[in-house]
Amino acid sequence: MTAVGPQARIWNTMPGWGIVADLTPPELTASRRLAVIRKALLAGMVSLLVLLVLLVLLYGYTAHAKHMASNDLAEENSRTSQLLAEQHRYSDVTQLHASMTGIDAKIATLMTADVGFASTIGSLRSALPPTMALDDIEVKISPAGALAATAGSAQAGTASSLDTSGHKSIGQVILNGSGHSLDDLPAYLANLRKITGVIDVVPVSNEVSGPSAQFNVTLSLTDEVLTHRFDASKVTGR
Repeated sequence: MTAVGPQARIWNTMPGWGIVADLTPPELTASRRLAVIRKALLAGMVSLLVLLVLLVLLYGYTAHAKHMASNDLAEENSRTSQLLAEQHRYSDVTQLHASMTGIDAKIATLMTADVGFASTIGSLRSALPPTMALDDIEVKISPAGALAATAGSAQAGTASSLDTSGHKSIGQVILNGSGHSLDDLPAYLANLRKITGVIDVVPVSNEVSGPSAQFNVTLSLTDEVLTHRFDASKVTGR
């Protein structure tokens, strides 16, 4: 016995039911296809139009930015020209300032050993007791020692110095004077040792000569008596 499918049964029982035919008119099919094509073309044209608008906007923005940049460049060029003109106008002042700075540096180097002699000698005289007087003061400053002291490269004091202050010896002073008696000198020596910048106070001689006593004292001066008034940092203000 042979099994017959549903299609075979329908075909056998109802002839003509298995035939399928597309009865749509060709004009309708063509019009539908044309509508689809028109929609696609319209969408493409809209997209192209949007792209053109974006390109125009981008071109306009670029042109505007270029114009603004050109204006800024022109303003900066004009400002640079003005500044160059001002610089040329004050070139003499700049050269003079540079020359003065160089001169100040040279003065600072030459005056490294500048000592406040007036204040130092005044201190030596002020230390005298009322019964004593100075007849002669001899001051010897070592420029090399002063330069080394300001540079901080010299060893504190001298080889024979007993001073432990940490300051550097830059010169020596010899004092010659007189007093009423031999007992006046110790008080003067004590006062000298209290003066800032004075070390190694040594009495060389103290003897009676006629109605008075004559004395001779040596002492050393340290870098504390340097004025530093011509230092480059003070002259230039830096």
